[in-house]
Amino acid sequence: MKLFLMLMVILSLVCFSHQAFADIKDAELAYMAEDYSWAVNELKPMAEKGNPLAQYYLGEMYSNGRGVWTGFLI
Repeated sequence: MKLFLMLMVILSLVCFSHQAFADIKDAELAYMAEDYSWAVNELKPMAEKGNPLAQYYLGEMYSNGRGVWTGFLI
């Protein structure tokens, strides 16, 4: 999993502009620091614009209930 994550980060260097990379890097740092609500706020607009790395992180957060309200109580 970590290898895949590292590969996605490296690919983002090639695929995205410097500003887009800075934004995703900030969101990634918030995610790693477990500041999920801030990470969601940063990732959602990028994911909606088609950023695959932002979509991955946001999907992972929804899948695991990190920083998002799914409407279900467990």
